[in-house]
Amino acid sequence: MKRCLIVLMLVSTFCLVAQSNFDSGMSDFEAYKNQQNVQEKNYYKWVSNFKSYQDEQFIQYEKFLEEKWGEFKESSPKTWVGYTEDFNGRTSVDFDANKVVVEVVIEEDTPPEEIKKKLSALTAKILEEKDETGTAILEDQVANPSNPKVSITAKEVESIVQDLPLEEKKVGNKKVYSISLNLVSNSDKKRIAKYAPFISKYCKEAGIEPALALAIIKTESCFNPKAYNRTGNAYGMMQIVPKYAGLTMNKMLYNKNKKPGGRTLFNAEKNLRMGINFLGYLQNKSWKKVTNKTNKRYCVVSSYNGGNGAIYIALAGRTKKIGQKKWDKMMNLLNSDKNKKVYNLIHKKSWEETRHYIKVVEERYAQYLGYNSRM
Repeated sequence: MKRCLIVLMLVSTFCLVAQSNFDSGMSDFEAYKNQQNVQEKNYYKWVSNFKSYQDEQFIQYEKFLEEKWGEFKESSPKTWVGYTEDFNGRTSVDFDANKVVVEVVIEEDTPPEEIKKKLSALTAKILEEKDETGTAILEDQVANPSNPKVSITAKEVESIVQDLPLEEKKVGNKKVYSISLNLVSNSDKKRIAKYAPFISKYCKEAGIEPALALAIIKTESCFNPKAYNRTGNAYGMMQIVPKYAGLTMNKMLYNKNKKPGGRTLFNAEKNLRMGINFLGYLQNKSWKKVTNKTNKRYCVVSSYNGGNGAIYIALAGRTKKIGQKKWDKMMNLLNSDKNKKVYNLIHKKSWEETRHYIKVVEERYAQYLGYNSRM
């Protein structure tokens, strides 16, 4: 009975149909606050307690799924993981590797036709699943195994699954059966097309090149609207962190002096608006005085990844107490035409993650330049 109560608690907390976010909404937070009946003077104490409460729930959630499936899987920036409401079905879409895995955990003596039926139903469901804007996420993107250039529809799934090999593994007294499918080779272009109206609209609003926005989105999430990074608490296609870019954009765009919740940030249109306008904020406010266009882009890209300190540490050698002399030297370099020198300094002396990030984004920026005239 105790185990059932734990599972019910986890279902209510984590919303397992799509990979859940246990740190997003204020409804749980307010409920917890009221439950504890604390006074405002104990604010920081109950914030800390709530975080511990969430961490404990996640540990239970992870343990439960490990026992059931033999391993724990969760969404990441480039992988969308979803569980069925009864926990017996799981789908994983890796947008970086272009692979879809559909799994069911089931009794060992289940007939093969019943296994295939369950896998077919789950595959059809994910093909039709929509994001918060009503856009079908995988429509026209899952390849037909017999003709990889052609995508499959939900109506074709049953006959296709019948011909796919089953993989199986034993977990306790049950078995996990899975099938694998690939995404079409140009699936990222198909996702770009789905969200192009939003990207174009907000690039115009923010004064940002579509090529830059696309390069950032590709690097952050591979155009995955369900992207979530639990470690960094970052959401959606542009990996918005609520307390940083989220709060700044909520104030600037919506006049709301609070962090946006997960429901807002998993909405692809709102996520794109916030992320692209944050690029505009970096370009037109943080680095307003940088006049060299290329160097300004380096600053924007680096700051989106590692904050303004990513530039300060690379060009001034420190992030605080830079001093006027070092500041002027840094700005003179940024306003010069020494683009290669600026890039090399960032690539060699910035934060380790930013060094890789600017290289990848710049490569993709060049690949997406053609979109500047199409959006």
